Amino acid sequence: MSSSKLTMSSVLTVSLLTILSQPIQNAYADEPVEETAETNYKPDTFNDIANHWSRHVINWMAGNNPRSISYLKVSENNFRPGCPITRGEWVAMSSNILDLKNSPSAPGKQVANVPRCPDIPSWRCPFSDIRATESSNPPELFQYYQATFHAWRTGMISGYKNGTFQPSKPLTYTEAIASLNGGLNLVAQIDKRKKQSGEKPSIVGTDYFMNGSVMEDKWFAKPLHGALLANLVVLDLPLEFYPEASLSRGEAAVIMYLVLAYKGQASLDNPILKKEIALSSGEYAFRRIRKAGEVDFSFSPPSFKRQCNN
Repeated sequence: MSSSKLTMSSVLTVSLLTILSQPIQNAYADEPVEETAETNYKPDTFNDIANHWSRHVINWMAGNNPRSISYLKVSENNFRPGCPITRGEWVAMSSNILDLKNSPSAPGKQVANVPRCPDIPSWRCPFSDIRATESSNPPELFQYYQATFHAWRTGMISGYKNGTFQPSKPLTYTEAIASLNGGLNLVAQIDKRKKQSGEKPSIVGTDYFMNGSVMEDKWFAKPLHGALLANLVVLDLPLEFYPEASLSRGEAAVIMYLVLAYKGQASLDNPILKKEIALSSGEYAFRRIRKAGEVDFSFSPPSFKRQCNN
């Protein structure tokens, strides 16, 4: 590593240490909604979240919010917050929050060029392993068809080179960040606004991390930087990023909350982010977002296996 690279890393580290108590200033999101009063806490929406650090955020996302809007599927009794979220579950959750169905198609996403679905030829199937219908009698719409179709059409996802999407495969943190970058068009939007204000375009996102030099040429570098500026990632020690860590369902719910905050539909000052899950428990959603290297955070490998109760 060159001396200039070391100097840059050192400067970034010193600069970051001065702001770790606060999220990165988000100058590019919509104005946040006012949410200074605590949400009226009702019984937990799910039976298995009472002792999980993401408890209050999950309840908020499930409808215990000022607008009484549910962003999560609440037909089941358990949420399984410590279990890995699958690629299909993530797209279904984010498709609803990003309103992909009513979003314009991304450049180059020509639906007419997509193969027809074998079970409903008048429909298009971007992925060979996502059929239009379930194998049932009578046929029912496949649970991930609409979400993955619109996620592909809007540029949020692209799938694998072999034409599959693999909806049952656990999602990694970098895949989540990359999909949000595609769905929100983060890098392009931020660079456009920077150009209008006379600022330089986005630097490589991995420059923020102590181990960033080994990842500076990776495919997720720019999406990661866009997510950092959008407050979808908040930094804390040890300032390292491990791209292959899987994302838990509790983490996914919290990231979706941060997406709503970026869109101006939630607030980073919401008391639920700083409220203990139980009195004197020492467990807070916002602190968990900011602490890398802990069991329920995906910046680094968990120190021990997450508790996943199916």
